[in-house]
Amino acid sequence: MATKRARKTQNQSSSIPVDRISKLPDPVIHHILSFLPTIDAVRLSILAKGWRRIWYSIPILSFSDSDFSINDRNLFYKFVDECMRIRKMSMRFISDSVITSFKLDIQNCGGSVHFDKWLSFAVKSKIQELELKMNPKCTNFAYYCLPGDVLKASSLVDVKLTCLKLEASFAISLPSLKSLSLASVELSDKVLHDVLLGCPSLEKLVLKECFDFVNLQISSSSLLFLEIINFEKRGRIPVEAINLQSFLYVGKGVCDISACTKIRNLSLSEADWLEEQSLEDLIFRLPLLESLTLHYCYGLKRIKFKSQQLKRFTFSKTYTLDVEISIEAPNLVFFSYKGDRKFSLSMNSQNLLECKIIVKESSNNHDLNWYINFIDFLSTLNCSKNLSLLVYSEEVCISFS
Repeated sequence: MATKRARKTQNQSSSIPVDRISKLPDPVIHHILSFLPTIDAVRLSILAKGWRRIWYSIPILSFSDSDFSINDRNLFYKFVDECMRIRKMSMRFISDSVITSFKLDIQNCGGSVHFDKWLSFAVKSKIQELELKMNPKCTNFAYYCLPGDVLKASSLVDVKLTCLKLEASFAISLPSLKSLSLASVELSDKVLHDVLLGCPSLEKLVLKECFDFVNLQISSSSLLFLEIINFEKRGRIPVEAINLQSFLYVGKGVCDISACTKIRNLSLSEADWLEEQSLEDLIFRLPLLESLTLHYCYGLKRIKFKSQQLKRFTFSKTYTLDVEISIEAPNLVFFSYKGDRKFSLSMNSQNLLECKIIVKESSNNHDLNWYINFIDFLSTLNCSKNLSLLVYSEEVCISFS
């Protein structure tokens, strides 16, 4: 009887929930909670007495007014103000109460006075990462202008800005900044020049849908990675970055990267200015090029080049013109094509490991000779690891079977 009672007691105790999270070291808990928005981290503080002040030491502050209704904007401002007040107070008494990252996502209009105050506190706290998304859903909103204090923050390493305005009547100084991403940001040619001049350690720059440039120029000796996305203006875009290793470009302007001889990864999309000779010259001037991607470059009717270093080549097209592709790259290990069947392909690549071909074709188009020639090409293709062939047409599938 006593044995049964003991077993019953043991079974009951084993079914009691065990709080394993609270037994974790504080730095681990801080790290876990840092992935949550600050409002959720504050809510979790009521779970246990030991958690009441746990959010005081979370290194990331992340706020979004989407957590509040549009009629509760003042409540959102008060919440962030109170969080800032508590964190400012805790930094005086708690040794590990350090803020390394500040994130703000705004979807409602107004509040610039509050934003200035919050950013001032974040900069004084010596944050390393700043992410601001000012993307109000209201119409005819005025872009929020980034305060000058941010453009002089010596501690910043990574900055991401969306739907803001950058103006500077003073010398910009961001000596530690390594990564800068600007999406739908209003800034002039001069401001961009001043930014690059004031960021001697900048390694990565992303410009996405920034339409206010008149004569875009990129000049930086420290830059390693550059992305220019959805640039609609035509004209020449000189890029002087002697240490650049990776360049991704989507746009209409003619990119002059002749000074960037250390590029290893190059991706060009919608570059209708690119033709056979200009592509061949471009590849010739990039002796270290290892990866080349060409998407929807409508001026290319013939692709012919030689490269000793190229390892990956990706090409896709939507236009209906015939394209002749001739590649001599002995070290090529990956090739990908996506488009219609109006292409011919010749490759001299003994070390090819993976080949991916996607053909999307109307079922009304028939050309038995093309199918036969393509099957002959596939039979001679020296692809030792993986050959992937996807065809959107019954007739083509039957021909390949």
